[in-house]
Amino acid sequence: AYEVDWKEGGASVSATDAVFAPDAFDVVLAGPVHLQSAQLLALTQRGFMQYFVESTIQVWLKRDCGLVTSFLSYFDDNEYRPDPEDYNPSRILVHFDIQPTAS
Repeated sequence: AYEVDWKEGGASVSATDAVFAPDAFDVVLAGPVHLQSAQLLALTQRGFMQYFVESTIQVWLKRDCGLVTSFLSYFDDNEYRPDPEDYNPSRILVHFDIQPTAS
């Protein structure tokens, strides 16, 4: 499952807004099947890229939409846990910034 939140200048923009020119958007990967392997690769930091879905979206945006993007991914636990040992992420938040292109 996924959700997309478009942003323009830091404020959320809905698809029904009259002017729809976002410069960033967020994707929430809820319960992805690769979550455990991505966490393990992130922990080992052995040069393997754990951004499977994020990279695929980035390539698709470039190839099919002509958009150059950069992204940051975060593991997210949808419940606050005061003890870091109890941290149990259930989704991945991905923030994409759309880079300006020369006209």
